[in-house]
Amino acid sequence: MESFFIFFMYFFIYSVLGWIVETLYCRTLDGKWTNRGFLFGPYCPIYGFGALIIIAFLQNFKSSFIAVFFLGMIFTSILEYLTSFLLEKLFDAKWWDYSKMKFNINGRICLLNSLEFAFLGVVLTYIVHPTISNLILKIPIDLVQLISFALITIMAIDVGFTISTLLNLKEKLITLKESAEKLMEKNTLQEKLSENYLYNQLS
Repeated sequence: MESFFIFFMYFFIYSVLGWIVETLYCRTLDGKWTNRGFLFGPYCPIYGFGALIIIAFLQNFKSSFIAVFFLGMIFTSILEYLTSFLLEKLFDAKWWDYSKMKFNINGRICLLNSLEFAFLGVVLTYIVHPTISNLILKIPIDLVQLISFALITIMAIDVGFTISTLLNLKEKLITLKESAEKLMEKNTLQEKLSENYLYNQLS
C-alpha cells in the first residue's frame, strides 16, 4: 500500500506538471490561454500515466540514453493513441487532431509530438524524477497517505462531474441533431407539396 500511495503522488505531480507544460506550450503557439486538460482541474492524467509508464519500464535502461529516448517515444505514442481512441468512442468528440501534421496516424498521433514526448521522457528519467522521488521519499508515509486520500477524492469528484457533464452534452447534441433532421425533413416535405401544388395549378 505504501508503494501505491507513493506512485499516486508521482501520478498527480506529473499530471499537474504535464498540464503546466502543455498549457504554456499551447499559449506560445496560439497566443491565448486555454485549459488543455480533459478534466476541470489543473492536471492532465495522460501525463501522469505516461510518467508512470516511463518510471516503471525504463529505469532498467537508464544506462542507454538512446534506449530511453526511443522506448519513451514508443510507449507514450501508444498511450496517446489509445487515449484519443477511447475518448472519441466514449464521448463522440476529439480532444486533439493531428490530421494536418506530417507523419500522423489517423490524426491521433504525429511524429513531432512523439519526438517531443520522447524528449520529455529523457528529461523525466534523468533530471525530474530523481529530484521528485527524493522529495517524496522524505515525507512521512502517514502524511503521504493523507495527501493521497485527499487528492484521490478531489480527482474522483472531478472525473464524475466531468463525465456527467460530457454525457449530458452528448445527449443534448444528439437531440439537437434529431431536431435538425426532422426540421429538414419537414422543409423538404413542404417544398414537395408546394411543387405539386404549383404543378397541379399549371396543369
